[in-house]
Amino acid sequence: MKVCFIPPPNTKSIGYGDKWLLRVLRKKEVEYEILKFNTTLSLGLARIAHGLFVRKNVSYNSVKHITDGHIGYVLHFIKNSSKTVTILYDVAHSLSKFVSPLSQLEFKISLLGLKRSEAIVVPSQSTKKSLIALGFKPEKVKVVPLGVDHSLFRPFSQKERKFLREKICNKLGINEDEKIILYVGGEYKRKNIPTLLKAIKYLLEVRKLKIKFVKVGGILEKSGMKNIELERKLGIKKYVIRIPHVPTKELVKYYNIADLFVFPSLYEGFGLPNLEALSCGCPVVTTNVASIPEVVGDCAIMVKNPLDWKELAENIEEVLKNDSLRKKLIKNGIKHSQKFSWEKYANDIYEIYEEIW
Repeated sequence: MKVCFIPPPNTKSIGYGDKWLLRVLRKKEVEYEILKFNTTLSLGLARIAHGLFVRKNVSYNSVKHITDGHIGYVLHFIKNSSKTVTILYDVAHSLSKFVSPLSQLEFKISLLGLKRSEAIVVPSQSTKKSLIALGFKPEKVKVVPLGVDHSLFRPFSQKERKFLREKICNKLGINEDEKIILYVGGEYKRKNIPTLLKAIKYLLEVRKLKIKFVKVGGILEKSGMKNIELERKLGIKKYVIRIPHVPTKELVKYYNIADLFVFPSLYEGFGLPNLEALSCGCPVVTTNVASIPEVVGDCAIMVKNPLDWKELAENIEEVLKNDSLRKKLIKNGIKHSQKFSWEKYANDIYEIYEEIW
């Protein structure tokens, strides 16, 4: 067997869990190559150039692993799409309420390509159901949950937490008596940040809680600028701390010093930050939508109506104030997160290789 990885243009890695997957291949002495393609062309031309590059350079006598379903367009260029595995993390771009008509059209082209893939790997049963509803054959769609690196995303000792919290709070200007509400991720429309900002305002002004909202990571696009404007209108800008992308080794520190992790998403194909927070012993308040219940189980507080900012605020306050609930969520969350690992993910992907080989 040989594996030929096809990642998106201008990417350095092959995707989530890549180092574990490559480790499995080396251990089993399986030959592999990575078809990296760099370009400065505009999006449309880049896709054509990428497709032609893959058509010319792909090893047809191999398992062809397309690392992101959003480049499913390359399957239109491949002469023989047998022995093809494609990873698809979500179908958010098929939902008109979250993306522009142009983005929908581009994704539709990739989905048409994906129908030629022999196996499509998705991270949740929810995403599988969505694909089937879009016309994909159930037997083609394989569910392999994402993982977490437990050697990195782990609960720190009480001493470590105290030291780090003091250090980071001094750096960010957070007072000792202020609770830290953490969010990790982007600010796309489906991430539902405006609802969280309204909940923060209610907790500050009506419930009189001493809190700071720390937002880590994500690219500041149009929706992010709208959120900054909303912070100003709500009068809570001084209580919001925005931190650009941080290395993974730094990210784990924020999960460990936070009093609560809040993930108010309207749609997720998996929702990896929830799992990372649970693994670090950080209580989670999230939403009861799409794949999220599969990932968090009964180890997080799930808001029934993700657009109800008052319901979200009440759940945040309950976790911050109810010590026995916090301890229960922390204990159960750490235990639950152990079910997910990148080692298991990599081995499950390898089994799919063998199945289609």
